[in-house]
Amino acid sequence: GAQYLLKEQGILNLDFKIHFFIFFVSFISLATILSVFAFGKTGWIGFFFLGFVLFKIIAIAYIAIKEPDFQKNLISYFILYWLYLAIEVVYVVKLVKKQD
Repeated sequence: GAQYLLKEQGILNLDFKIHFFIFFVSFISLATILSVFAFGKTGWIGFFFLGFVLFKIIAIAYIAIKEPDFQKNLISYFILYWLYLAIEVVYVVKLVKKQD
């Protein structure tokens, strides 16, 4: 919603495909971590989280090299990346605290 409003005001025009990709990878990461927690394998949560963080860094680096729009709005896309990463960290910390 915020991205749409920024585009309509002419402030910032981000590519929806890149934003959706960052969101989708973060969503898959959270869904996997939640399913690992639901199956009772709480000792594996940290490993899955670190694996997905590494995967996301590689994916974002690949997009940063290949997409010209990413290179134009580099700061904006990395802010999105860090925002989604912060949300994931909050959820993973809550899950780790629940297992104790």
